[in-house]
Amino acid sequence: MAEEEARDLRQRVDEIIVNVRNEVIVQAATLFMAGQQAFRTGLGMAALGADETRVLFQQATERGEIAEEDVRKSVTELRQRAREQAEALDKTRVDVTEKASIALNDSVSTILKQFKPPGQ
Repeated sequence: MAEEEARDLRQRVDEIIVNVRNEVIVQAATLFMAGQQAFRTGLGMAALGADETRVLFQQATERGEIAEEDVRKSVTELRQRAREQAEALDKTRVDVTEKASIALNDSVSTILKQFKPPGQ
C-alpha cells in the first residue's frame, strides 16, 4: 500500500508539474502574442505618423505657395497704385505749374500796364 500511495503521490506530482508546465507555456505564448501585438501597434503608429506628417507637409507646402502668390499679387497691386498715384501727382504738378505760370504772366502784364514808364 505504501508503494501504491507513493505512485499516486508521484502521479499527482507529475500531473501538477505537467499542469504548471502547460500553464507556463500558455502564459509565455500569451505574453509573446501581446508583445507581437504591441510591436505591430508601434509599427502601425509610426507608419500613420509618417503618413500624417507627409500629408501635413504637403498641405503646408500648398498653403505656402498660396501665401506666396497672395504676397506677389499684393506687391503688384501696391506697385500699380503707387505708379498711378505718381502719375496723378505728376499731372497735378504740371497743371499747377501751368496755372501758376499763366497767373504769373497775367500778374506781370497787369503790373506793367499799371506802371507805364514815362514817355510812353
